[in-house]
Amino acid sequence: MGLQTWAKRWLKTRADGIGAASAFEGDARHAILTYMSTPGMRINTVGKTFRTSLLANLEAAAMAGWADGGGQTAGFPDLELANIQTVQLGSMPDFMVAIREARDELRKGNEVMNTLMARLGLWVRSVRATYTRFLSLARGKSKAAMATWEIGPTDHCVTCQRLNGQRHRLEWFTSRNYIPQQPGAAMVCGGWRCLCRLVDDGGAVVTL
Repeated sequence: MGLQTWAKRWLKTRADGIGAASAFEGDARHAILTYMSTPGMRINTVGKTFRTSLLANLEAAAMAGWADGGGQTAGFPDLELANIQTVQLGSMPDFMVAIREARDELRKGNEVMNTLMARLGLWVRSVRATYTRFLSLARGKSKAAMATWEIGPTDHCVTCQRLNGQRHRLEWFTSRNYIPQQPGAAMVCGGWRCLCRLVDDGGAVVTL
């Protein structure tokens, strides 16, 4: 099966990869809400659904981004995808604990769902970011190009504050895993709540 056909089989995506992100969000939200309303349901059931959908949609987003960027099947960066999936799975146990604790709090009459859904939103954003990551890889963004780090409108970790205004070759940022808004990146914030960006010398936002 060709790359284009394979990717389209997984999702019909817009330029921002919203298809895979929405599919994952729907699966995860349904699993969480079912768990909240079903006495005796085990958290492991949520975890299985969450894990299966996360891995599938990260792969779908990566494949679609690679295809949309003109990448060839033989050159697909499997290791890059595997690394992203490993990082995401490493954060799953903590989230499952949060879901279990949220059900306990909900039974006490405490409002917890807004906080829980906000955390789910971070996972959804990671799927979308995977699409743009592979789109850029397929387009062969020149690592010799220059870019400047700019902070966004949020509370910043010490790494992002230090990087603000620094101008380097893209290779300098990627080799250190300083990738704005990429969950699992090397900044203290881990990229989870990051609203920073890299801007090229022409003022355009650079996606990695």
